Amino acid sequence: MVFVAVYAPNIAAIVVSAGTEGVAGVRELLSRLFRWRVGIWWYVVVLVGIPALSLCARVLAAALIGGPIAIHFPSARGLLLAILGAVFLDPGPLGEELGWRGYALPRLMVGRSALSAAVILGLIWGAWHLPAFLLPGMPQSRIAIVPFMIGSVAVSILMTWVYNSTGGSVLLTILMHLMFNVSTGGVTDAFLRLISTVIVSAAAIIVVAVEGPQDLSRKPAAVAGV
Repeated sequence: MVFVAVYAPNIAAIVVSAGTEGVAGVRELLSRLFRWRVGIWWYVVVLVGIPALSLCARVLAAALIGGPIAIHFPSARGLLLAILGAVFLDPGPLGEELGWRGYALPRLMVGRSALSAAVILGLIWGAWHLPAFLLPGMPQSRIAIVPFMIGSVAVSILMTWVYNSTGGSVLLTILMHLMFNVSTGGVTDAFLRLISTVIVSAAAIIVVAVEGPQDLSRKPAAVAGV
């Protein structure tokens, strides 16, 4: 049932696209899953940049409490196995992103700035997870709601930036979602979660300051519209 619930955003996006736009709408929606020719830089941002944010959070948390830095650098084989395991054991990235970023985001950007759309979607995205806080065994049941909601908005801003800058690549947002989960999904320490939220929020603020709130991209023409 959890897997079915997690795939609800994708299912809803496909059903609504089929009902309002027909086969062409579904084809366009699904095509965003395969937009992989986006430049190597964006793969570096997602696959290296996101773990780097997690590393910064751990270093800062250790410095503030005066304790050792709990950092483990896995081998390339171990990292690959962890990512593959997350793909099959964590349905979130594959189950949600076609709905959130592939369908909802471009429509929210109609008549709004990219920043406004990202904040609205981040709040919806965070609220959608609230039932998981009440289910024992779910990752959210072991963390605080407020930092999670703030982090959801910050991550939504970063994902909107990547989506708009890659011409609407849902594939990159899936990878980004996956890397966030791999990097911070198992963190239950309240202080480290708080520091992680601060670091991600700071990254989102920097992106808004550099790229501008209107487009969250230096190539607005490449943004995938409805």
